[in-house]
Amino acid sequence: MSESGDGIQMQGVGSAGFTLQDLSHEGVHTLVLRGEVDLLAATKLEGVVRGLCAEDLAGLVLDLRGVTFMDSSGLRATLSANALCKRIGQELSILPGPPHVHSLFEMTGLAERLPFKTDRTYVAPPSDAILPKLFAPAERHDDRRES
Repeated sequence: MSESGDGIQMQGVGSAGFTLQDLSHEGVHTLVLRGEVDLLAATKLEGVVRGLCAEDLAGLVLDLRGVTFMDSSGLRATLSANALCKRIGQELSILPGPPHVHSLFEMTGLAERLPFKTDRTYVAPPSDAILPKLFAPAERHDDRRES
């Protein structure tokens, strides 16, 4: 784990096609997931969540905005994180992934059961603490945008 800026700690875990970065600020851990969340990645995610929940957290955020693929094991890992946070009385927030990823949660009925937040309801760590090029959200090409 490395420390940068105003008490922000960053840790990365990765495998082929998947990276998970832990950004910590004032006890809130934001897990930034990028790439494919398959069985191997989901197992790593569950391990990281279990480890963090064993600590004294102020909150946990799963950032799925960089996920390009998710299978049922990724859904299971997300449900597991939610159940664990509830069990220890910890707040979990989930930033939804791209439409093709979020549709898995909608099709399974999990979108209504999990604590998804929009970008407007999520308060990110201070912008000067995160490398903007590395962690800036991808530009969205949404035809529903208002002019």
